[in-house]
Amino acid sequence: MEAYIGYANFTINAYPGTAPGKPEQILNLNEVFRSINPQSIRLPTNRIIKAFTINSIEVCSASRGCTPKKFKENKKKNVKKHYNNYLTVYKNGKNTIKTNRNIPNWVNEKTGKPRTNYVLLNIKATCKIGDTFENVAIRIPRSGVVGVKVGLSSQDQILVDKADADYKINYLGYELTRIIYAMTPVPALRPYKLSSISIQGLNLHNYPSGLRPNERIKNFLTTMRELNKHIKTHELDFEPSESKTIPRANFKSIEPGLYPTFGITTWLMIDFSGVKSIEQTVNLSREIYNAYRKTLPSINWNTEYNGPIPQSRRGFKRIANVKVNNPTTNNINIPVWNNGKKKSYEKVKFFNVCF
Repeated sequence: MEAYIGYANFTINAYPGTAPGKPEQILNLNEVFRSINPQSIRLPTNRIIKAFTINSIEVCSASRGCTPKKFKENKKKNVKKHYNNYLTVYKNGKNTIKTNRNIPNWVNEKTGKPRTNYVLLNIKATCKIGDTFENVAIRIPRSGVVGVKVGLSSQDQILVDKADADYKINYLGYELTRIIYAMTPVPALRPYKLSSISIQGLNLHNYPSGLRPNERIKNFLTTMRELNKHIKTHELDFEPSESKTIPRANFKSIEPGLYPTFGITTWLMIDFSGVKSIEQTVNLSREIYNAYRKTLPSINWNTEYNGPIPQSRRGFKRIANVKVNNPTTNNINIPVWNNGKKKSYEKVKFFNVCF
């Protein structure tokens, strides 16, 4: 089977059942930021994660993050992407950056209520799984309920077609939890839980491989509606788009939360999101394939297509980047080393950010 895990999300200190509307704020993120530094550790006795590196730490003044996306409409009614900036402080192995939001505690003049610009702390890290390095994103709010997202698209230790896949995924969450407790001042309050997994790489036409057919489906919506008749657990949720992306049909679980959502493209690639059990998803993929076989007589192929056939990302191997003194970042306000001028910024640099 060519299916692979794209990423896994874990929640540390997860609330049992529904989270409270306004969680208790137990962390002072100013103190947390000062206590965490870029560093690397080796973990040879671990079963899955053999090394872990913190590349950078940033604090945001908004819970949405330091550079959340926002779509604005200009005069010509063309939607363009805009980034708001809520960066408070940032550091990596080379620089420490402070903006004019670096005010730990202050009082709102209009409401008279105490406020803080230390609302959310993000960590960008790398972990070694087998011989592969995968990216890790850690989100620490003041409530101490930590979100962890780890990429798994290149590693070969946790495989979808193996019987122990679910066990290894949960054990990965256990090891990540231990590492975060050891490298940060986050207290252990409640158990961790697996939030969701994404599974990619299957092709319905050449199931269970990821090999695409020679042509795309021409009557895509008609085929998806026919497929929907033979799937009892999901219902079609299709909205046409004018974008240049490949058309995609989503199928959502009729009973919310019972099954993962899956999407199908015109090339018949299928991916799953919101996965809680890999074994359940593999069984579901077989049922979808059996339903697809019943739709074959209604398919019209685009036989006039002469373009390239898209390739899977599974074969891509990420080059390890374990140098903590030169991490990459997409924040537009973070200065970088200029190789041409051979000039670096000062270790601590203050600059203004528009509110």
